[in-house]
Amino acid sequence: MTKATKLVIGASIALASLTFPGCERDEEVSCEMFGAACVGAPGGELCGDDYCTEGANCSEVIEVENDADLQSAAGRAAAGSCIAVAPGDYGAVSLAGGVSLLGKGADAVRIRQLSYSGGSGSLVRGVEVQNGVTIDGTTGVQLDSIRVVGGSIGVDAKNGASIALAHTTISGTALYGIFADGSSVAMSQTIVQDTQGAGVWTQCAGDGGCACTDKPSLEINDSLVRRTKLVGVSVRGTRTSMHHVDIREIRDFNFSTQGGGFAASQCSELDLTGIHIENTDAFGVLISRSSGKLGGGLDEFGIIIVNSRVGCWLDAVGADGLQPLEVNGLDVDSVHGVGLGLGLESKGIIIVNSKIANTKLKTLPVMGGGSEDVGDALVWNEGVQADVQGITISSTARHPVLLDGNVGVGSKLTSLTLAGGDESKGILQQRAVVPGDAIVPEVDNGTSITQAPDIVAGVPVAPSVPPAAE
Repeated sequence: MTKATKLVIGASIALASLTFPGCERDEEVSCEMFGAACVGAPGGELCGDDYCTEGANCSEVIEVENDADLQSAAGRAAAGSCIAVAPGDYGAVSLAGGVSLLGKGADAVRIRQLSYSGGSGSLVRGVEVQNGVTIDGTTGVQLDSIRVVGGSIGVDAKNGASIALAHTTISGTALYGIFADGSSVAMSQTIVQDTQGAGVWTQCAGDGGCACTDKPSLEINDSLVRRTKLVGVSVRGTRTSMHHVDIREIRDFNFSTQGGGFAASQCSELDLTGIHIENTDAFGVLISRSSGKLGGGLDEFGIIIVNSRVGCWLDAVGADGLQPLEVNGLDVDSVHGVGLGLGLESKGIIIVNSKIANTKLKTLPVMGGGSEDVGDALVWNEGVQADVQGITISSTARHPVLLDGNVGVGSKLTSLTLAGGDESKGILQQRAVVPGDAIVPEVDNGTSITQAPDIVAGVPVAPSVPPAAE
C-alpha cells in the first residue's frame, strides 16, 4: 500500500486520500491521525474491485466468495498462493505459511479466526479477524490494514515466529492485544486498545529472562496503545526499539495489580525516543535489570510522563554486570508519589537534560512497613550510583530530592535547578549516620545538602514488574 501525500486532517479522526493496491483512483478512507501518521485499520474499501490483489507477490490467485470456497482453497493452497476473498462473512481458517489472504477491507470481509503454522512469507490484508490471529513458527508474516476484534489474544506469536503489523487495529481482547513468546514483532501505524490485559507483551522463549541467549525483538513506530489493563507495553528479555509511541489510560488488572505504561525487565535492551505516557494507575516507566537508552532530548524526542502514580522508576539497573542505562530528556509532570525513583542495587545510571514538575502527595507503601503520604520528585536509594546532570525540579509536595543513606561512590548531581518553592526545601539526605562523613553525590553551583542521622521521610517501595496475565 502506498500513501498519497494529501491528508485532510480534522481532529483525531480524519479522512485520508490513500492509494491502495488494485485501484485506478484514490479511495477516500477514514483513519485516525497521530501526528502526521494515519494509524489503525483504514475504514472503507482498499480498491474498487471485489478482489484486491495488486501489490501482493502471488504465484497463483484463488478467488473465493463463500466459506465453503475458503475452506477448500485453504486445503489446497501452497506457499506463494494468494486467496482473494470477496466481501462477506467467513468461518475460522488455518493456512500454511507462505499463503496470503487478501480482502477488500476490514469493513467488508470478516474472518471468524485465523491461524498460520510453519513456513514463511505470508501477507494478510484488508480483513477483519474475530477471535484472534495465531502465528505458530511462521516467519515474515505481514498484517496490513486489518482489524482484530475479540478473543483471548489479538495476535499470538510463538515458536520463533516473526510478524510485521502496519495500519492495523487490535481491540476488545480478554487478555493480551499482542503476545509474543520467543517471537519478534514490528509495529507501525498500529493501534492496540481496550484490552482486559496487557496491550503488547513480548518475552524470551518460555520467559527465560536474563539467561536468554536468543532475544526476540520488538519495534514500535508511530503507534498508539490505550485503555489496556495491567501494562501498556511489557518487554522481558527483549531487544526493544520504540519511536513516536503514545501509551495512555492503563488501568488495574483483576482489581489487584495496578496498571503501568511501559515496563522492561529481565535484561531487555532498550532504544526509546518520543514516548508519551499519560494517565496510568501505577507507573509511567519501570525499568528493572535492563539497559540501553531512554529519550533523545526533551520535547518530541524525550520520554514524557503525565499523571501517573509513580513517574519513572529505575530498579537494579547495572546489577550483575549489566550494561548501564542512559536517560536523556525525561519530562515528568503531575504524578502522584514519586517523580523519579533510583532503586536499590542500581549503578551506571546517567540522567541528563530532564525535568520533574508538580509531584503530588499520594499514600504509598514505604520500606520497613506501613504507608505514608509521599510526594518526592527524586528518590535516591542507598548505594545507588548515578550521574545526574542538568535536571530541573519544581513545585514538589514533599521533598524535591530525597537521598536515603549513602549514595554509590562516584555519584553526581550537578546543574540542579530548584524552582516553584523547592528552592527552600533543597536536598535531604537521611540516615547519614555520621553527618558530614556520609557519601554524598558531587554537587556544584553552591548546592547544599541537609543531612539527618535518622529516618525523616518514609522511602516508597518500588513498583513491581507486572506478572504475566493468566
